[in-house]
Amino acid sequence: MSGANPDLQQLQTQLSEVMDKLNDQLGQATTAPQMEALANEIAEVNHRITITAQLLFHAQTQAITDAVADVQAGTADVNKAIAEVANLVKFLDAMSSFLGLVDKALDLAKTF
Repeated sequence: MSGANPDLQQLQTQLSEVMDKLNDQLGQATTAPQMEALANEIAEVNHRITITAQLLFHAQTQAITDAVADVQAGTADVNKAIAEVANLVKFLDAMSSFLGLVDKALDLAKTF
């Protein structure tokens, strides 16, 4: 993809990997609340993947690079929370924090 912002490409890849983990966990959910929480977060991550795709050709800046690095740093926490979805409060808190980092990166990309 010539001309695409490599940081946003990386973000899209990270989000796709999180989406895969959520989908995998959805197939293993054992309660209705777990399934509902996972389905809701799948929708949220999918929305961010769509927005990222729409922004792929926005300019690369140090601010976006730094924000995407923050998302990368938060990925381990969200992956751990997905694996431990039985603790719904921890799962939802981790997803909320992670998506906040994603939103910051996307908001920065929208301004350039």
